[in-house]
Amino acid sequence: MVFFATSRERAGWSDGKITRFLMIRGIVLILIQFFIENRAWMLGYLSALPGVSVTRGGPVPGGGSPASTYYGVLFALGGTLILCSLLFRLRTIKIVAIGAAVAALTQIAVLLSAPTTYRSMMTTLLLIPGHANSALVYFPILPWFAISCLGMAFGRNLQRNGRDAYRQAAYMGACCLAFFVLLRLLAGWSDFHPVEPGWIGFLNVTKYPPSLEYVLATFAVNLPLLAFFGLAPEKWSAPHRILVPFGQCALFFYVVHLYVYGLIGFAFPRGSSLAVMYSVWIAGLFLLYPLCLGYGRFKKSRPVESIWRLF
Repeated sequence: MVFFATSRERAGWSDGKITRFLMIRGIVLILIQFFIENRAWMLGYLSALPGVSVTRGGPVPGGGSPASTYYGVLFALGGTLILCSLLFRLRTIKIVAIGAAVAALTQIAVLLSAPTTYRSMMTTLLLIPGHANSALVYFPILPWFAISCLGMAFGRNLQRNGRDAYRQAAYMGACCLAFFVLLRLLAGWSDFHPVEPGWIGFLNVTKYPPSLEYVLATFAVNLPLLAFFGLAPEKWSAPHRILVPFGQCALFFYVVHLYVYGLIGFAFPRGSSLAVMYSVWIAGLFLLYPLCLGYGRFKKSRPVESIWRLF
């Protein structure tokens, strides 16, 4: 969002025009969730033989009438895009403070909430995932909005001085790793589920919504990787450039990959082993690569105000 806004400012767009564009894109993401993505998830159920489970875990917390609409990652990203579009005029320190306050609110609200308690649909959509009448929510908006505020701050830092920002990212990643280990050794008091025995239990953190330990664990991996790719000499960068077409049309890749792997799933109605699953994953990437490459070239050929830029 930061890079987009900067490029459009250079093209002469006003703050209001940038905000409107990001809001419209947020609405488009939410519509794609309901009308395109949700249909892809049904392929998993259609491809499995009767009696073969395609889900794990127990019932989703909450209740009410039967759930009929899934609110997933694109819903949360769309809502986050709309909220973050209102923050561009604020100083970075205020954006970080807002993100930290919302993250703390999420932690407190979930830790104080009984898992089986029925909550209103608004609470479920915004704060605590679960089942509330027709809504089945895995990705509420506010927890991911809090993380996106940190992303806006990092984006601004990158624009000021890229090399310094990458060095700071590596340092912060190491701090996140140390803090994560400390919290897990303290019996995971900041996670919403107790730490189970063994190393799998040690690494098994809560994503729905993202607990503090989940955020620390993912930052501990992602920030040093960003630093490595950002600071690596040019001669080392060729291999990872192969992945760039996926990132340049990430939304297209995300939606299409659900259908590609969903359709491949019909070849494995009883499921598969991990070895087969990884082989299928790699084969799917080979199928998706030319599609993403072609779509990325098409999108770049469109004017900056084209609706295709929304995707």
